[in-house]
Amino acid sequence: MNSIRTGICVLIAFAVLAHGAVEPWSEAVLEIGAAVLLLVWSWNALTNSELKLVWNPLLWPLLGFWLIAAFQLAIGITAVPFLTRIELLKYSALLALFFLCVQSYRTRSHWRNFVWFLLSLGFAVSLFAILQHFTFNGKLYWVRELQYGASLLARMSTGIILPA
Repeated sequence: MNSIRTGICVLIAFAVLAHGAVEPWSEAVLEIGAAVLLLVWSWNALTNSELKLVWNPLLWPLLGFWLIAAFQLAIGITAVPFLTRIELLKYSALLALFFLCVQSYRTRSHWRNFVWFLLSLGFAVSLFAILQHFTFNGKLYWVRELQYGASLLARMSTGIILPA
């Protein structure tokens, strides 16, 4: 289970650092990573007879929401089926990560370590964002050209914000 916990932390850190996993390539990495972790957990569950399934009551509403979206896609009552399929894939990856968290973080010390990881990641990203703000050159991570909202960010970094 230690490899699953490490994989979850790596995927969460990647999703945050890869622009919030909102671009197609970063979404794909998050979804593939979640699927690989689920396969590794499944293999461990099949080969290890001592491993038992833990159910969290929060999984019921999450599964219900997934079933509603899948039903809408299956009978064709969505406004844009392609976008529904994309969002269903994204939601499936997040649901798999939640399921894996429930299965792999069982003790209080596991949860404490996970919370400390999240707090440390948030603190590091916020420090990095402050550094990025004061040394902003119009590019994300000083390398990547921004496509959306770049002019607003550039004006904010220079302190010149014009009224709309």
